[in-house]
Amino acid sequence: RTTEKITQDFLNGVGRELHKELVTRDKLNNHTSYISAHMVNAYPLDMSQYYRIFNSTRIPRRGRDELVTHEEGRHIVVMRKGNMYVFDVVDRDGNLLKPAEIQAHLKYILDDLTPAPAFPIGVLSTENRDVWAHLRDKLVHCGNADNLRTIESPIFCLCLDDAVPENQKNLWLMSDSCNRLPIPKLEDTMKRFLAAQRPLLSDVQFRRAEEIAQDFQNGVGRELHKELVTRDKLNNHTSYTSGPWLDMYLKNCKSLLDVNVFVPLHQDPKTEYNQQLLRATNLTCSALRFMKTLRAGLLEPTVFYSEPSKSNRHLFERVIRWVPPSLSWYGAHMVNAYPLDMSQYHRISNSTRIPRRGRDELVTHEEGRHIVVMRKGNMYVFDVVDRDGNLLKPAEIQAHLKYILDVWAHLRDKLVHCGNADNLRTMESAIFCLCLDDAVPENQENLWLMGDSCNKWLDKSFSLCISTSGEACSIIEHSGGDGVSVSHFLDVILKDSTERPQVHPASAAAAVDSAAAVRLLKFNLDSELKEGIKKAKDNISLAESQLGVEFMEFRKGGKETLKKYKISPVSMVQLAIQMGFLRLYGQTVPTSVYCSMAGFKHGRVEIIMPVSMYTKECAHAFVCQRDQHITQQLKAMLYQCSDHHRQLIREASSGQGFFCHLYCLYDLSTSKDQELHSLFADCGILNGFTLSTSTVPAPSLKISVFAPDVPEGFGVFYTFHDNTIFFSLSSFLPRSRQELSQSIFKSLEDIFTVLE
Repeated sequence: RTTEKITQDFLNGVGRELHKELVTRDKLNNHTSYISAHMVNAYPLDMSQYYRIFNSTRIPRRGRDELVTHEEGRHIVVMRKGNMYVFDVVDRDGNLLKPAEIQAHLKYILDDLTPAPAFPIGVLSTENRDVWAHLRDKLVHCGNADNLRTIESPIFCLCLDDAVPENQKNLWLMSDSCNRLPIPKLEDTMKRFLAAQRPLLSDVQFRRAEEIAQDFQNGVGRELHKELVTRDKLNNHTSYTSGPWLDMYLKNCKSLLDVNVFVPLHQDPKTEYNQQLLRATNLTCSALRFMKTLRAGLLEPTVFYSEPSKSNRHLFERVIRWVPPSLSWYGAHMVNAYPLDMSQYHRISNSTRIPRRGRDELVTHEEGRHIVVMRKGNMYVFDVVDRDGNLLKPAEIQAHLKYILDVWAHLRDKLVHCGNADNLRTMESAIFCLCLDDAVPENQENLWLMGDSCNKWLDKSFSLCISTSGEACSIIEHSGGDGVSVSHFLDVILKDSTERPQVHPASAAAAVDSAAAVRLLKFNLDSELKEGIKKAKDNISLAESQLGVEFMEFRKGGKETLKKYKISPVSMVQLAIQMGFLRLYGQTVPTSVYCSMAGFKHGRVEIIMPVSMYTKECAHAFVCQRDQHITQQLKAMLYQCSDHHRQLIREASSGQGFFCHLYCLYDLSTSKDQELHSLFADCGILNGFTLSTSTVPAPSLKISVFAPDVPEGFGVFYTFHDNTIFFSLSSFLPRSRQELSQSIFKSLEDIFTVLE
């Protein structure tokens, strides 16, 4: 009777209302089943960063740079020998320029005989951000605003280089349905912070750190945390880390030479396609096709499958197309899939970082239809998109690039009147920048593997550099996008340009008037600007003499070898790096590794501090106490390190790391004009990392190179293959990257020996 009464009460009351609402919702979603969203066991990731790939530029400002996206940009910027060229690659209807037309324009640029400018504008983007912000204002004042607008609004920048270092489907974007990034509990953040500090501090120092952390948690930290939560609720369109993280990049006054990431690309397996003009044309066409697919909403999302062997990709694609966009993130559960946030992608093209005093500005000129081509420090411009949005034909792009490479016009040595605003606007609005290089660096271990630094515009969100032998490198300005979006973009265009080339060795450049389509940007320079360029060139020479890179390949085991032992490959490499540094310097030091949070809407990255008491004990056992431990003890330590690192990754990727949370609290504190708490002032959390490490799973990419976080540190990038591990190590003198490379190699040998 009791059950009957409860059932009748439910039927006549709340149950009736719930049933009516369920029926109403089902009618509104008649393209799917009312239970489908609960059956699909996959997690689409936020893709909002993808839009930062194109038409985006970091603009130098005083105090904080500005990240802007000019989605109207239909052009690319091609840089060749320091000159900048611009041409549209998308017409007004959104159609891509035909590959032959792109080829023709690139041929025009490659054929151009204009000498390298005495004062290449691109070199200014390598300067300290405050210096560059001041000089950019001077360029605008001298009349270069339109040129800057063109440079900062292209889809991307293509750099045509001659340097040859010897050591060298359609689915929908599902960002809107991604879960929001959670804010960790303050007490959890403090526990994780102290756990990360413990292996770095003495007992006395750690007790002091505990006191400081407790005072912060019970006092100002609690108030800051409450305010952060309140602000997050008021800004539910984004993540709580998005603004502070962007500010962290744009307020950094370091030269972008020390901040940007350089990504060499594999050469085309068909050697006949590695000719500079062909490679530049095909990569340009592929980048434009990617941009057009993205803007049409047809780009296949980056999807992470939690259990690839058990996931059903085809089922995911069949089911998800019927799930409403607002529910698609939940609908993906069926196949354990997690599409990633693509919000950064719109910053890849037509975006530029503009130098400002205090904070740079990141702008995106989506109206840009041209690219800028740099050659010998000169800048050339031609449209790659027509007014209708159509892409220029590949043969025409090829013709324009050939023109830039082979037929140079003469620049005036001295310009009487200032008037560079239009030029700056052109550069800043280009779809991307293409750099055509031919200078061979004297130092083959030089970090700047992409060739002549004067033939670059580092403020562009994305630049392509092509050497005379077809060696290609991408330069990434990081404020608008992280590794997931950028590596996906590069992976796609490299595969597309090699498997589906639009121009071929036998292809003839289009019979078009490249001289009319391609413009050489001429800058008016006063004495201060000329002096600024001279000083920037001197600074580059000094930086190149102090900073270098070492490559190392470990061939005695790789990802599959370590998986066979059911141990985390990333944890073993991180341990080997710790062991390598300990063997050389006798220290355990602050170390960072990035972890993507792209599974959340507008999620950027969390910084994991992989050093723990487990890794410290294990490293000392291998390096300092080897004769005191038997093999089984060492093996047990390795598995402890692996388990702990997996736990750190789980916490970070689920929004439960501590660094981003503390940084946002710090950012909030600095906005209040109050005394900085000892947690930030004395505990070293903002002092940088001696070992700055990173890895990105992108099979088509060779390696990545970035500068150390601190002058006495190392920048370590590693990438896994089935049976090998490849490293790049960067350092400033007098630190020896060669010695650390050898020490890491020895550490990996020791680890594999114990596992065997």
